[in-house]
Amino acid sequence: MAQPGPLREVRAVKAVNDVEGFVELTKQLVAIPSVNGTPGEVDVAEFVVTWLKKLPYFRRFPHRVWTQEIPGDPLGRKNVFAWVKGQTPATVLLHGHLDTVGIEDYGPLQELAFQSDALKKEIERFSGADDRVKEQAASGNWLFGRGALDMKGGVAVHMKLVEFWSNRPEEPPGSILFMANPVEENQHSGIMAALSELLRLREQENLQLMCAVNADYVTAGYEGDSARYLYTGATGKLLLNVLIRGRETHVGEAFGGLDPVFVMAECLRELNYNPELCDRVGLETGQPPVALYARDLKPAYNVQTAGGAWLYFNWFVLNSTPEAVLAQVKRKVEAARDRALALRNGYMDQYTEFAEVKGQMPRYEREDMPVLTFSEWLEGLEDGVRARVDDVLRNTRYSVEVDQREATRDLVERCLAAAGQTSPLILLYYSSPFCPRNRLQEERPDHRRVLKAVEAAAGAVAARYGEVLKIRPFFPYLSDSSYLNMVDEPRAVHMFTANFPGWGTTYSVPLDEIRKLSIPAINLGVYGFDAHKWTERLYIPYSFGVLPKLIQRVVEMLWENRQWEEEN
Repeated sequence: MAQPGPLREVRAVKAVNDVEGFVELTKQLVAIPSVNGTPGEVDVAEFVVTWLKKLPYFRRFPHRVWTQEIPGDPLGRKNVFAWVKGQTPATVLLHGHLDTVGIEDYGPLQELAFQSDALKKEIERFSGADDRVKEQAASGNWLFGRGALDMKGGVAVHMKLVEFWSNRPEEPPGSILFMANPVEENQHSGIMAALSELLRLREQENLQLMCAVNADYVTAGYEGDSARYLYTGATGKLLLNVLIRGRETHVGEAFGGLDPVFVMAECLRELNYNPELCDRVGLETGQPPVALYARDLKPAYNVQTAGGAWLYFNWFVLNSTPEAVLAQVKRKVEAARDRALALRNGYMDQYTEFAEVKGQMPRYEREDMPVLTFSEWLEGLEDGVRARVDDVLRNTRYSVEVDQREATRDLVERCLAAAGQTSPLILLYYSSPFCPRNRLQEERPDHRRVLKAVEAAAGAVAARYGEVLKIRPFFPYLSDSSYLNMVDEPRAVHMFTANFPGWGTTYSVPLDEIRKLSIPAINLGVYGFDAHKWTERLYIPYSFGVLPKLIQRVVEMLWENRQWEEEN
């Protein structure tokens, strides 16, 4: 592959300027409720299609706006694509998601959650808002409403950039491919379905996908931080499950069993928030694991202790492989298990002493509780038993209405039953969703070209507009960018799928398509505060006054490998 050459001579170009247009379009998008898992996701996609088709360029070329339905989706959700064809195959993908989280957190303001102007006015005098939020609402520099920040403002930036490039009298030097996806806030099925379409475009239309630009939101790194962050990679996410099988007993004979909830409590203490488990790359440190679910598996009240407990953790990865995470977790869970059993046995010994004083002779057994990964458990089965378990794994299916984490746990329980497993144990495994990690790698010429364009554009924007722009290697939240490129080697992926019960049947990620596509992916996002909170708000001056020019610079420098200077 050819080495990227130096940036060529400076050339003046017209810059995009339409702050009011960005604001108005964002308000229109916010006004369409598109909470994840509701028909509104279809409604907002239809709005985007209609808006694009009204542009003069797409009235001339209507076939360059189209949709792709998500296979098997009960709501009929769809991806939206638009293509502004340029003079060369050099193509930049602008993408974002259209779904939002719910509005329950708005409380008494729920009716205004999708009305940006009315919500802003109400917040100015709302007793539940702090002074800083009220001041920002009154300033006129902030746009409120569910999805304004995450991430309809970013989608609006991309839509208006499509309008800008499509309105040029001559074809642009390269192509713009716009993509808007549903289902980002939980399962990422929109972007995963889009991979096949991106591959089709590359193969049939000869598009050279040089870079993917996501405009998902960015925010301050700490109190008083004035920087705007540009990200050249995506944090990976694993959902690490801990399934604990104990032994039930009547509460009248407490030590006759082994309480899995007691063990679960120690696992929580060992893993939850533990900074030792933060992934690190150089000076970058990911967030610690956080429990997203933890409970016993009793279906209803009775006087029997629980037979099982289940917890799962959000696990961010920057550099660690899934295999390394499992090994790390296994050590921690073994320590938690040892601590729990030591406590239980100590209490049991004390109770036995009390009973003996009264002339009773209770006989309680010390319990063992091995900690195994799912693949280790499978490998330890005898051939005949393994065949029964493999049959369960191959042939069990679940309705799309069943929560995928519940489906995976149920599948594990079915495997344990098929194997006749009744003794206590702790199983470690992965479940949905899986977000691959990625980052620009300087040793790769195609990645280095993107990195140089981001660095040059950031330097120019910082100087021109007085912004503090900082480039970081990992977007710190979950992102559809994870599915456009990946760095995990095939062996690491194999170890992951081997410990994901039902991979390929209950859930899968098109890993081969991601590897084949392999687009350098970055995030240049709108700026604001409190995404996923009722005070969610976007900062207009940067998001709509500066960010569009930054994205324009990056795109046009990639198209022509040039430095860039504004005419206006």
